[in-house]
Amino acid sequence: SIFGVNIQVASAKHLLSTTSSALSSWVDTSQEDGSTVLAVAVDGVPVASVALQDELAPHARSCVAELQVQGAQVWMCTGDNRSAALKIAKACGIDPSHVVSEALPNDKVVIVERLKALPNNNMHPVVVMVGDGVNDAPALAAADIGVAIGAGHNVTVDAADMVLVNSDLRDLTDFFRLSRQTLRTIWGNFGFSLVFNMCALPIAAGALWPVYVMTPQMAVCLMLGSSLSVVLNSLTLKNFKPQR
Repeated sequence: SIFGVNIQVASAKHLLSTTSSALSSWVDTSQEDGSTVLAVAVDGVPVASVALQDELAPHARSCVAELQVQGAQVWMCTGDNRSAALKIAKACGIDPSHVVSEALPNDKVVIVERLKALPNNNMHPVVVMVGDGVNDAPALAAADIGVAIGAGHNVTVDAADMVLVNSDLRDLTDFFRLSRQTLRTIWGNFGFSLVFNMCALPIAAGALWPVYVMTPQMAVCLMLGSSLSVVLNSLTLKNFKPQR
């Protein structure tokens, strides 16, 4: 309320649902064009509307395409109207059946929980939520991995598990590549250590006696070599370079 005048700014769907207005036809046309329309009402009477359109984030389409090639299901959950959501989804290459529009914060949490419950070869699917708005914070906290855009609000960053500091979506695909490379390195270290110890421990215990007896000095050197091999193999992760 300003100087006794009640002013409301909200979605056109909300303000125009109870009052007939000449703005309705223009609002419908704008929404069909993929715009999100806000309406202004004074003392309960709609007097103006503003049509807003989102710009596609740089590299969004290539990021979505790479995730899909890697076998990930990409969903879009937004508070925008259906037409606007489908327009952005088409530009990104997202399946229209994977688009949820006009979603409230609690709706996004429900979608995350529903995706987590989907069967995936008898395994628990990993749900990654990416968002930058305050409305995304509950869903980020509910997801298995919450990824916040660095330019987002503090509450969004606090609710996330990871933050894209540069606000570059290519960092998301780099994150998945680095994660897979890290897992390969870990399993490689486990495999090497297992084979090494399976071969060296019987010899150290005297399996080749009396042909060969391992001295304590040799055992120490072999153990040191095993540890150094694991460390050096792990250090190869420093050679990881983002794809640009």
